[in-house]
Amino acid sequence: MYPAFFESYDPIPWSRKKDPNQLMGSPISAFKKVNPVTANLDNPYPLAYVEYFKLGLEQYVPQRFDLSLAYFDSALSVSPSPYNRYLLYECAFALGKIGSYDSAQPILNQIIADDSQFVFAHRDMYLYERINGDSAKAAIHERWIKKMTPWYWDEIKQIVDLQMRQNQKRK
Repeated sequence: MYPAFFESYDPIPWSRKKDPNQLMGSPISAFKKVNPVTANLDNPYPLAYVEYFKLGLEQYVPQRFDLSLAYFDSALSVSPSPYNRYLLYECAFALGKIGSYDSAQPILNQIIADDSQFVFAHRDMYLYERINGDSAKAAIHERWIKKMTPWYWDEIKQIVDLQMRQNQKRK
């Protein structure tokens, strides 16, 4: 929740599989220092912001993404500017989970414009560009993912390919 921390560290994702036969492991993040910490670690966010953000994340397990969005919107309503890009990402992620790709994409594109190393935004945009049939744009996100987290690529590719097959069956 500390802006100075997020300006100095980027998340590095990977996943851990309990069973090597399962398609998707549990997502895990570590943080890599990319800039020196130059500001005080003062938390500018009110307690209500933290509570709404936490409640929104808690709705992921029961897959109540519409409720997640409501909590994230509440967090944004009490948030100081500029908005925390991790909260914005969670909004975009939840929008994608309910199928509102057109609403999620501008948020993800802005996150990438602000921080080109935000791997999760590239991962989701890779999926959306595949859904949109734009292989050139998907390839850009693929290159970023492979550059930043080459160990994560095979799993991302498998998951996106599975989602693409599921989307084809629905049509």
